Amino acid sequence: MIKEKKNLEQISKYYIKKQPSIDKKLLSFRFKTIKKYLKGKRCLEIGSAEGLMTKYLVKNFDEVTVIEGSQILLDQIPNYRNLVKINELFEEYKPRYKYDTIILDHVLEHVKEPNIILKKINTLLSLKGVFIVGVPNADSIHRLVAVEMGILKKKNELNFRDKILGHRRVYNPSTLKKVLNKNKFKIKNFEGILFKPFSNNQIEKFLNKNAINGFYKLSKKFPYNCADICYICTK
Repeated sequence: MIKEKKNLEQISKYYIKKQPSIDKKLLSFRFKTIKKYLKGKRCLEIGSAEGLMTKYLVKNFDEVTVIEGSQILLDQIPNYRNLVKINELFEEYKPRYKYDTIILDHVLEHVKEPNIILKKINTLLSLKGVFIVGVPNADSIHRLVAVEMGILKKKNELNFRDKILGHRRVYNPSTLKKVLNKNKFKIKNFEGILFKPFSNNQIEKFLNKNAINGFYKLSKKFPYNCADICYICTK
């Protein structure tokens, strides 16, 4: 666990200093997509990073608890009046109660033991609560194009950026669904977020705000080939 925390502190420097603006825009699209599924008064956000999602969540719940393994990233989050900040790995977290909404956004691809994380989340979810899990998508158009170009050997291969961010795997809709079913979650909805035919650098260089918004709207027509995928689950 000590090694895991050291790795997170190292990765945190990327989020603070080098994260491209399209990543931040994509996160705002993710919240826009999942907002309608939020439920109850208490929310748990696992792996909050520097709090880009947190700033939206605190406006929608009486209390939000964020768990972040990097103290550097946790310190970037303002001390909102209804926010509880915890600097721990989720595996070590000892909860005070169950939660109505649990969000695991861009975390499952990082962790060493996904099944341990998911089993624990299931125990923390209230009886009528909702669990929202989002990950990058191996079936994203930009990855499929990279395979055809010979840049990637296969769609779920870890690319250069994956390695910088500490990703251990890349899910697609079927592999993510399989691991959720294995851990006894009931899947209620599926969402794709941002139809992304280009790399981050190409998007930032060549596409304006209107074009990016157009690709977000296109997500509804091609959800299984979007940059990010999201499952809405219950017990």
